Amino acid sequence: MSAQPDTAGTRARTGGPRAVDVAVASAHTRGWPQRHAAGLVPDRFPYGLDRLAAHDLAPNLLDVGVPRPLERVSGKLLDGLRFGGPSWRGSDPLLTWEERLGVPALAAVGRSRPVVSGVVWATDGGSAAAQAVTRRYLPRAGRLFVLSSAQLPVLERWGLRAPQVQLVPQGVDTDFWTERDEPPAGELVASVGNDRHRDYATLAAAWPRVLRAVPGAELTAATSRPVPAGPRSRTVQLDHVALREQVYRRARVVVVPLVPNVHCSGLTASLEAMACGVPVVVTGTPGMADYVADGETGLLVPPGDADALAEAVTGLLADPERAAAMGRAAAQRVRERFSTARMAADLARLVREAA
Repeated sequence: MSAQPDTAGTRARTGGPRAVDVAVASAHTRGWPQRHAAGLVPDRFPYGLDRLAAHDLAPNLLDVGVPRPLERVSGKLLDGLRFGGPSWRGSDPLLTWEERLGVPALAAVGRSRPVVSGVVWATDGGSAAAQAVTRRYLPRAGRLFVLSSAQLPVLERWGLRAPQVQLVPQGVDTDFWTERDEPPAGELVASVGNDRHRDYATLAAAWPRVLRAVPGAELTAATSRPVPAGPRSRTVQLDHVALREQVYRRARVVVVPLVPNVHCSGLTASLEAMACGVPVVVTGTPGMADYVADGETGLLVPPGDADALAEAVTGLLADPERAAAMGRAAAQRVRERFSTARMAADLARLVREAA
């Protein structure tokens, strides 16, 4: 198990900041600090975990993003849980962003190493085998964190509760996702995201209704998933800079359509758009109201309701002043409550508690 070469990951000297290993289950982590230095991605580590350094910690980004062969097999059998990878041995605290790495780490080290792990996917169900393994090993964690308040009752039913389990609001890099100077011209509607809880079928059903009300509207969906919305729509795949400049800078509204889930799928896209001053229309899944203030920073619509989605979008397109005011309020809310700097402070506290 190797580490990204980055000064924030240097091992703490005696009497210096406490070293902490951080692990993110994404192939994109390789070379992330270098891409950040070139201005291509937000934060120096994914999810702003480099900002732990502001709290007397020395974060070390582990190079575990690309799964090994056994991890791929394990992932297919156990809903993404990546057994058969790193040894996870060590004495420094370990912070994993989600249970796909956290559960295998806990299985490997038991309570011999302080582990703080996020819990994301498991609270929305899965195979019986994956659920059994997850529920067996999560109790070994020094601390667990969730991003959605709706996950807390699920974990409580598993016997996991405060202080071991704590809510940590997600944040985004407000130095990268900056508020635009003025509302854009045109009538671009955008949607962003790839995970399995995106409900592009409802967006596609709503889009003809939007066009009937606003014939000049255009839809850009930044996703690898199909979005069969029809006329005046397109699907693209964009890097972080292009997403900011071509989508969030130009969109009048960003739509994040979701199927029911409790882990608040769609948070990253919603917060990025809000940080850039774009009003959002988001499916009101459990916990989402903790982030999007309905009628103030965006609009929440019922799951699977194409009529409500179309009405929310057309209403914002028809009232640019209201949309601009929502966008300004959204950007302020993210700066004040949902930055990676603020999130890192919460995570640093959990690391200290676990250690």
